[in-house]
Amino acid sequence: SFVWGCESRADVIDESFLKVLYEAGCHKIQFGMESADNAILKKLKKNVTIEQIENAVACAAKYNMHIQVSYIVGHAFDTRETVEKTISFAKYLSDKYGARVVCSVNTPFPGTEQFEKREELGIKVETYEWEKYLLNSPIIQTANLSINELRYYLGEGQKLVK
Repeated sequence: SFVWGCESRADVIDESFLKVLYEAGCHKIQFGMESADNAILKKLKKNVTIEQIENAVACAAKYNMHIQVSYIVGHAFDTRETVEKTISFAKYLSDKYGARVVCSVNTPFPGTEQFEKREELGIKVETYEWEKYLLNSPIIQTANLSINELRYYLGEGQKLVK
């Protein structure tokens, strides 16, 4: 049989849909969590909640799927509290459901809304050397978090990858 994987939004997942995917050979699935704070998810217009994300992960775990959950630290609206909440929730998903949790740092690429509206969002871009825009090393500071704090939290998130 042919085994494959996919990415999915968490809000469309339920057990019956996952059963169909699994029986069709989908044994790997990735969800973009982005943040574990519902207020931040709302500000990011993600149209998903933490509850829906956990439900999707729990459903995938029932089918013993290889689950990956990606998230970002350093959203414009993030605070120490929301980043710590996100990393803690990622650890919970890893411990409880065996999800592989992957952390990146917010990187506003040129042409994106975040880059164009960086000043009003309180984002200070520290470099315009595009080769440094890699998602694994901070190139910004936000209204609430310094570049060193972002470096620290990214490191904390990366420690969870198994």
